[in-house]
Amino acid sequence: MAQGVASRLIPMATIRVLADYPNVRFWVSTGAVDRHVALLLAGDIEFAVTPFGRQSFGSGVVEEFLFHDRPMIVVRRGHPLASHAELQPQQLVHWKWVLSDVATPLRRAFDQIFVSENLPPPRPIIESDSVIYTKAILLETDLVAFFPRDQMLIEEKAGLLSCIPVKTDVPPRPVGILRRRSEALSPFGQLLIAALKALCRDLGYVAESKFTA
Repeated sequence: MAQGVASRLIPMATIRVLADYPNVRFWVSTGAVDRHVALLLAGDIEFAVTPFGRQSFGSGVVEEFLFHDRPMIVVRRGHPLASHAELQPQQLVHWKWVLSDVATPLRRAFDQIFVSENLPPPRPIIESDSVIYTKAILLETDLVAFFPRDQMLIEEKAGLLSCIPVKTDVPPRPVGILRRRSEALSPFGQLLIAALKALCRDLGYVAESKFTA
């Protein structure tokens, strides 16, 4: 799966499948979208869960929509921004940031929030694609980050980090499944995807049944 996407759904779906088939083995990898598309086309993975951007994945790949994802501003507990129920882009320009690499879909989504308001996107003082590293930085500083809420679920529940939505007209990112057109999924691949869709419904992710040929 692409880093920062469906980080609650995929573990929960895996647990559901393992409850019925305890001897099945999974190989799960996180990282950049391009890497997973390459692994998919090479036949090294059955499917990928990733944001769908404007890019085309090619005629050999089928895209199946799951849900819309709107990342949030993430700060430590007690941070000056943590008291807000919602933030305006104008309130965020002058803070210091730890962000993902400029080439990632998450960073492009972040920059677009400011571009849409004719504001210069903030330049981070730290760029990191490590979620663990970013969490450690946030817990000890007043730096600000931008992540899907699922990625911060444990820390938010523990009261260590706060996730605040940004008011924006930029549409949320569609997230879904990529799979090879020419090859049917294995029975366990089908079970895992079925579990993902069920969890989307159960947890209020608003799953839809929509295919893009």
